[in-house]
Parts: sequence; structure tokens; C-alpha cells
Amino acid sequence: MAVTDVRFRQHIRKGGEVALLCYIDHPDGEVYLWSRVGTLKWNGQEWRGIGALGRVTGISKTTTLELKQVTFELAGVPLDGIGNLLQGDVRNRSIKLWLAGIHRNKVVGEPYLIIDDLMDYQTLSVSDDGTATLKITVNVGFWTIERAINESYTHESQIAEYPGDSGLSLLTSLANKQTNWRLTP
Repeated sequence: MAVTDVRFRQHIRKGGEVALLCYIDHPDGEVYLWSRVGTLKWNGQEWRGIGALGRVTGISKTTTLELKQVTFELAGVPLDGIGNLLQGDVRNRSIKLWLAGIHRNKVVGEPYLIIDDLMDYQTLSVSDDGTATLKITVNVGFWTIERAINESYTHESQIAEYPGDSGLSLLTSLANKQTNWRLTP
């Protein structure tokens, strides 16, 4: 996907500053973070700055159909500082990541959406000094092709979706038919 916002492109070409914006649909409430320090107002929300405490790994561009894991990490935070992010199952909840042009703590143009996917799981580790590292793993790409389809096709389901279609009317008789295969010379 190409960057279409003219102001954002011009800002990048001039060597303007950039930052990452991250939206997390967490079970305990929506979380808005950005990769700088302080508060940023954008899109009707206040984004909390996490500075050097945040990191995103695993982002790459490829033309192959493959499953990639991207990890969102918040490290070196006092355990009581991330209390509301510890509970709840994040699986299949939304996470978004944008690259934004920044000038004087304001977003320039429309940020470029890098990731718009579903979270898989989160892990927490606590170091000896009492600081915590929270990691959220996201599977990006064609991860749905690895799951079984829980749908069966019947004549009735076909008619419900496409009235008048008789394409599957013989399906039951074909499923129960015994076929004898012969070798051909």
C-alpha cells in the first residue's frame, strides 16, 4: 500500500521527524500509545508517550504468502505502571500501528497505517529489579489459510444463499455413490 497523503509524503521527503502510533483494543479498555514522550492529541484521542520503553519487532515487507509474527513490547516499566494491561485475553482483539509525521508534537497529514490486525497472545516477565516487560504477539499475513474451515456445503445452504440455484442438488447422492475404478491400458 502506498502513502497517499501529500502532506505526509512531503514531510518525509524533507527529512521530517516520524513516530509510531499504536492503538490496542485491550479487554480492560482501549490503549493509545506513541513512540515519543508526553501526550499527543490526534484523531480525537490522547496518545500516551512511552519513549524508549516501547519497541515493535518483526515488521518486514515481502511479496510471498507467509505468516509473520510482530511483537509489541513495553519494557522497563514498574509493575504497578502496567497493572490494567495484565488481565484479560487479548486473542482476536484489534491492534493498529501507524507511522506518523510529527512537527512540534502535532501529526502532519494522515499517518500511514502499517498494521491493522488481531492480537494473538500477551506475555509478562518481571526482572530482578521489579520492572516488567509486557509483550503482545500479533500474527500478520495470511494466517487464516492455516485454519480449518468450519463450514459444510449442502443443497439447503446453497439455496438459502442463492435462491433458485440447483448446483448442489445431487450432492447427497454423489456422496453416497460407490465408484468402481478400473485400470485402463
